[in-house]
Amino acid sequence: MINQALERRRALVEASLSGLIALVLSLAVFGPILRWIAVGWSGGDMLSTYINVEMWQGFRYSASDQYGFPLGMNLNYFPGIDITENTFAALVSTVAGTPFVGLNILILVTFPLVGFLAYFLFRMTGLTGPLAITGAVVFSLIPFHFGRALGHTYLATLYSAVTGMALVLLVGSGRFERIVRQLRGRALSRSRKIWLAAAMCVLVVITAWTGVYYAAFTLLLGAAALLWRDIKGAPWKSILVDALPFAAIALLALVGFLPSLLTTMTDPPIGTLSDRLPYDSVIFAGYLAVLVLPLPASSLPGFDFYNRSVTEALAAGGWVESSAQSNYGTWVTTAALLVLIGGLIANTRKRQRKAGTGTPRADKKLFVSAQFIAYLITVCLLFFIPWGLNYLIAGTITAQIRAWNRLTPIIFAQLLISLNVPISLIISSSCCSSCSELRPFCETLALPDTPFRPSVSARVFSL
Repeated sequence: MINQALERRRALVEASLSGLIALVLSLAVFGPILRWIAVGWSGGDMLSTYINVEMWQGFRYSASDQYGFPLGMNLNYFPGIDITENTFAALVSTVAGTPFVGLNILILVTFPLVGFLAYFLFRMTGLTGPLAITGAVVFSLIPFHFGRALGHTYLATLYSAVTGMALVLLVGSGRFERIVRQLRGRALSRSRKIWLAAAMCVLVVITAWTGVYYAAFTLLLGAAALLWRDIKGAPWKSILVDALPFAAIALLALVGFLPSLLTTMTDPPIGTLSDRLPYDSVIFAGYLAVLVLPLPASSLPGFDFYNRSVTEALAAGGWVESSAQSNYGTWVTTAALLVLIGGLIANTRKRQRKAGTGTPRADKKLFVSAQFIAYLITVCLLFFIPWGLNYLIAGTITAQIRAWNRLTPIIFAQLLISLNVPISLIISSSCCSSCSELRPFCETLALPDTPFRPSVSARVFSL
């Protein structure tokens, strides 16, 4: 119990340090404009966000004739669930007595908040210490966070992307099922159970009520995590338990949509402002090249050629599609693909159950495996195949979720977490020759379904 208390205290200290470093580094950009914290920082999309905050009434927007000439404006017609951002910004603006300061402070607060929360993503792989802190800070300072802040501010907050990703990792690693068993058992104290249940509820509420995009992405990756659990041989009862947080997110998201649904039903709009087509998802799928390349705006010596080459290459790209009948398959080829996928899943489940890995031991540490992270990255990349999974979701569920470049921060988080694999391999291979105490860790790295081995790096930093 003492060791667990020390570990929790260490986690809070390191997470707080991650947030503090992220805040200090972000001030290199925002520090010079802090004197204008109480004025508008940008127009365009950010102007509409300022108005959203001003019209926010806690759970819905108030109708206004101050904006939207000549008939006024009712923001409830727009189906958004940006509840946590609007509530925080409106509360701060009300206390400060100025309409801009709340949203401006929200932007600043998200950098330490994301750094704090992202630390726990790395910790769930078992990584601790300087490497976990560095990964959390790097994620908090990605260009997406800065670049979207003065435009698509809700997307730039990022903290719900982290909480959603945390739930996906908890489920995929089997930790969530263990947490539920602990809550139902007698091993934990009553206060510990309350804190644990409250933490799960906070993760769910933040994810569901902080923007439709990250809520939708969490549900999509949550479905992938449930499939992963099924592939790994988890019993159906366990999978149903694992589905609870995602079902709760979906339910809360619907509750968040109620003001929009009720407004539309009671007073139908007289026209459509704009339409989003499923085909838009095909266009946004082309942003994979942008996602995997460093930002072509480096001021380092010798990078002028790189900046110019990338910018010119992307600007010259066109969109060419072919609908020739000779390129299509048949029902047989499609069925063969489905049978292949189903056979692979069934075969993997059979092997896992023979190995007895469906239900892990109660004393086994459930770190997120490298294979699971690779699997999630693959699922995300499927959305960047034109006319692929992106169009399937946009065309069958909703075309509102069609801008797959919004997946960028989630993919970056997965890529940063996956760095633990080669780092652990390098550290372990360099240390085991001189330190026989660490040799068992190197041997376990070669096993199938290898969880990350942060103990190696943690031991090195403590020596």
